Amino acid sequence: MIPKTTVNSKIVLNGMRKDLPQVKILEPFSPEIIECETKDDFNVILNADPDKYKGMTTQKLNKIFKIPGYKITKIQGEICLRSIKPCERQDNNNLALINEEIKNIKTAFNQLSDQFEMIKKVLLPQEN
Repeated sequence: MIPKTTVNSKIVLNGMRKDLPQVKILEPFSPEIIECETKDDFNVILNADPDKYKGMTTQKLNKIFKIPGYKITKIQGEICLRSIKPCERQDNNNLALINEEIKNIKTAFNQLSDQFEMIKKVLLPQEN
């Protein structure tokens, strides 16, 4: 095994000094969101400055543009819209129903746990 130590942001291997590579620090991408009411609105904005958006990834484009019922995708480098599948849609009403159901399940679980503890006390008297 080669002994190595770090001295002043440099790696020293067997007496040889080597500079550490610089780490690129990226800031989170939080753009101003553009709400489009229809796909035609999106096309107008996209065609106004196509070069600006061509170089962006679909992830960035989907963070920038909110188009009801659509997601942005690229096919052979061309920006396209695809309709969102029902399973991909985030419906606040469904989310509320799911949270309510989780709450009901937790309550039922706690009641069953209490009943189990009572049955256990009756059937298995504690030894002193």
